[in-house]
Amino acid sequence: MTGVSQILFAVEPWAPTGTLLTPFMDGRSFVDLVTKYEKSHGWEDAGIHEGLVLGREQLQDLPRFLVDGQSLEQFGTTGTVLLGCTCGNIDDGSFFGTVQVRDEHVTWRDFQNPLARELDWDYSDLGPFVFDRAQYEQAITDAMAEALG
Repeated sequence: MTGVSQILFAVEPWAPTGTLLTPFMDGRSFVDLVTKYEKSHGWEDAGIHEGLVLGREQLQDLPRFLVDGQSLEQFGTTGTVLLGCTCGNIDDGSFFGTVQVRDEHVTWRDFQNPLARELDWDYSDLGPFVFDRAQYEQAITDAMAEALG
C-alpha cells in the first residue's frame, strides 16, 4: 500500500454565490499535482482543472460525493468529480477518480479526464492516493463548516 497522505480542502469564495473547494494532499494542491503530471506527458491542454465550484446545496451534500461516491454530475463517466474546470462550470473539464472507502482508509485512484478521452490521455500511473478515513472525513467536515459558516 502507498503511504498515507494528509488531506485538507481549501475553501475560497467564488463569485457570485459559489465556493471553490480545492483538495490539498500533504500540503500540495491536487490541481497543481494533476497539472504537473499532464505537462510532464507533454499534453497540449494540460492545466485546465481547478478546484470544485460548488453551491450551498452541493456543499451540504459533500460527504455523499466524497465518501459515498455519488457523482456531482453525469458525464457518461463513472467516478467522483474531484476537480472542475478553470471556468468554474462543473460540467466542463471535470477530472474524475474512483473514491474507494474502507474501514480505515480512503483511496483516490483510476483517474480520468472525459474531455481528453479521444486524446488517449492515460492517468494509470497517477496515484493511488491513500488517506486515513477519520482524517479524511474530518477534512470534509472542516471544509463544510468553513464554507457554510
